[in-house]
Amino acid sequence: MKIEQTNAENMPIYEQQKQFFDNVIKQLKDLYQLIKETSYVKHSAQILSIIIDDIKQPKKVLVLSSDSERQATFINNQLQRPLMPLLLEKGAVVSVSIIRAGLEERLDAHFLDGQVASFDLRHLALFTSMASEGAHLLQEALDYVDVFLNEPLLEHVSLIDVPAMSKEHALFIPPSVLRRADDIYWLLEEIDMTPSEKRLLKRLSKMGFQPLAISKEPLTIEESPFRAVIAESDTAKIQETLLENEQYNKIRIVKLADRLLQWLERFYTEISNLLQRDPYLEARQQLEHEITQLEQVPSHDSEEFDALKQHAGRVVTQYMNAQTLYQVVQFIKHQSFIKEHILLEFVTVSNDYLEAVHYYRRVQQQYNEVKVELETLERKSRSKLMLNLFTKEHNERLQRIRAELPVIRAQMLDAYKRTKRYEEAVIEALPLIAQRLQEVVNAELASLSERVEAINYAVPSGPTKRFKAIHRLKRFDGLCEAQALLNQFLPTIVPMTKQHLDAKQQLRLQASIANIASLPLDYVKVIDEALQLPEIVATDYTLSQTVVDALPLTIESLQLTVEKPVI
Repeated sequence: MKIEQTNAENMPIYEQQKQFFDNVIKQLKDLYQLIKETSYVKHSAQILSIIIDDIKQPKKVLVLSSDSERQATFINNQLQRPLMPLLLEKGAVVSVSIIRAGLEERLDAHFLDGQVASFDLRHLALFTSMASEGAHLLQEALDYVDVFLNEPLLEHVSLIDVPAMSKEHALFIPPSVLRRADDIYWLLEEIDMTPSEKRLLKRLSKMGFQPLAISKEPLTIEESPFRAVIAESDTAKIQETLLENEQYNKIRIVKLADRLLQWLERFYTEISNLLQRDPYLEARQQLEHEITQLEQVPSHDSEEFDALKQHAGRVVTQYMNAQTLYQVVQFIKHQSFIKEHILLEFVTVSNDYLEAVHYYRRVQQQYNEVKVELETLERKSRSKLMLNLFTKEHNERLQRIRAELPVIRAQMLDAYKRTKRYEEAVIEALPLIAQRLQEVVNAELASLSERVEAINYAVPSGPTKRFKAIHRLKRFDGLCEAQALLNQFLPTIVPMTKQHLDAKQQLRLQASIANIASLPLDYVKVIDEALQLPEIVATDYTLSQTVVDALPLTIESLQLTVEKPVI
């Protein structure tokens, strides 16, 4: 919102405004405590925490420059201490630092996931400029750094240090940083600005900023986009502008109000989206279904029965579909309940047989291909018509194949003999294996059937679907309490907003009040009704099939007989 949109004549004095917004902040602190532990709105909680923190800080000045060293030197000069050179030991600044007042000198690193960690001041470069791999990993996850210093100047103004503006690339200042800034000091390098710098100035103007330019030498800029130009050597004038707060007080209050309204709008949108998807939607629908359909549907289905039913179904289907030796082997391998040595040994023998068959087929194909090529070359060598075309290379190839063929024939015969030995072992073992496998599968199905019988008429020891749904809904209790707080608090400030908010802001506040009140976070009554439901337990749990017939695979259907090689 532009600063010009505020109704300056009707604005009360700053202290009255500040007192009003301080009271608002107290309520927002209670709101923050309610939502900070709710994982679904962590980012909104982070934003609210920053707004609350910003109201306690004095004016915040954002320092911009295309020269990181000059930017650091300027900040050091204002602090009258060599803080920023720490950032320049191993490269330019790569993250945002807010330098503010604090009795205990330290830095607080704020990460993107909402975590905050405190460190000694000497580690500042690790988070802002070091080029090591470890520092790079930290900086990727970093949002910004609060630097607390015990300096008199910082009691009246905080300084925001950002990465230096690039002359080669388009400029980008994070919107979150600009929203927190009250004023901007632009360390001017040249009067002729780059196109990207001009675009940034236009963007800042739309946001209500008119930066203060600070130049190395006294300058006069015609049609200046800056509100004033101060020579960097004029330290007294710079200090005076830093400490000058009154002209920014009204602007800060307006910006704060706009940020709060924007947060309320975001909060409403975020909660609305949450209520339209799982886990909220699925849990609520589960309870509402049980309440309305209790006479037709048990109050809970047994998750244990569902698991047993699925397991039994898979066992029967895979057993009945075992039509080949390979499928039988895969069935035995993948059933955890099959542990008998005789069955596991059969798997080993069958795998050896299947590998031997595969090798025999490959050598047999190779032999046939070479044999055909030999017969073709010999036929060509005896043909008078082809004799002139039968080159020296053809003759050499013929001699090589004649020598190669007996070797391949011997390999094929060995492969055939080895395959027949494995085949005989499989044929001998299969009748016993088929019978034993049927017994093992039927024993497993009988065991599953007994477990299913035990479920009937018994309330599951673990949580039912109903109580799991209740537990999921209770995770939204913080948001439910937050809605109640806002429903009670926001309408009370409406009569006072005419003195503190412009007409557009008042309309936005009224819309937010109505929207937040309309959020359907009324699941508590659904939980109460669900808790009063009696426990009706299903008593008709049965498995569709508890016995299997003999294994479909037989010696005849296997067609194991490997044909003799044709030599």
